[in-house]
Amino acid sequence: MSYDEMKLSALVAVSSHSVFINDGGRHNRGLPASSDNFVPTGVIVGQVGARFEREGLMEWQDCVVTPHQNTPYRGYGKEPPSQPRLARQWAHLWGEPFLPSWEEASKCSEDEFVPHSSDLLFNVRVYKARIQLPAETLLAEAGARAAGVGLKAYVRVVGLGLGVWSFTPRQNQLFVDAWADALAAADTSHISHVDFTWISDVTRCGEAGDGEEFPGKGVVIRFTKSGLHSAPLPDGTLLVTSFAWDSNSLPGNEYWRGMLSASGDPAAACSSTVAELHNSLINPRVTATNLHVASPGRVEHVAAYASRRLQIDAAPQ
Repeated sequence: MSYDEMKLSALVAVSSHSVFINDGGRHNRGLPASSDNFVPTGVIVGQVGARFEREGLMEWQDCVVTPHQNTPYRGYGKEPPSQPRLARQWAHLWGEPFLPSWEEASKCSEDEFVPHSSDLLFNVRVYKARIQLPAETLLAEAGARAAGVGLKAYVRVVGLGLGVWSFTPRQNQLFVDAWADALAAADTSHISHVDFTWISDVTRCGEAGDGEEFPGKGVVIRFTKSGLHSAPLPDGTLLVTSFAWDSNSLPGNEYWRGMLSASGDPAAACSSTVAELHNSLINPRVTATNLHVASPGRVEHVAAYASRRLQIDAAPQ
């Protein structure tokens, strides 16, 4: 895959029911554990965060501002470029009319653009928009899965692209802030809890702290250091847990090289069935013909989504 293709594929999640053999902790290494310590079944969703390992590629293009990259010639800045540029289209996806030039960003406050060095700024609003997409996807999927079995979802959220992969120390808080924005806009009628696990130095999601209810949503916020499948859970709930995947990789990533404790990716593969069920080389249902679209209050097959959108667009305004 090209880096442009990886940037797009990172917006796709893979979800399935799974059995679990332990709590999914980082160092579980696939060893069965006492059934008292973990939830035996649930839903597990692989998602990809923002990647900044390659300068000038993938999310760097949108979230990082530099004098060399953010020029009018490359499509950055308020003035439309002389030729079509992808930067303009990505800006629209993030809800922005354009991505700023270096000169424009340099004039803004540090709340909008976090200084990383003398020639690197971090675009807070665009980063939050990037993280809000997988947050909205996970909330919609969790609600749909829970509604299907007559329960409420206990959503366990892992950091995506945080820790050693983060670009700025503020990223953990910005990640949770993006989740607060997603929660505020989401249909949470089938969500009971959102549990942020192993996201350090963050104590509040919007106005809610640990054990408190997110305002107006009936969702209890938790900040824990739990494994992906740790027990116990409240009665009447379905565990829906995310795990941090990588684009351009098989589910489990380092798992396939025997590096079982390298990251959350192999930890998820060791403790669940994602290495098989989320694998297009093994499971024939991991295919474009089974693509679903998450939107507010629903998850539907792409054909149904397209048909509904065409009807909406054709309706008299």
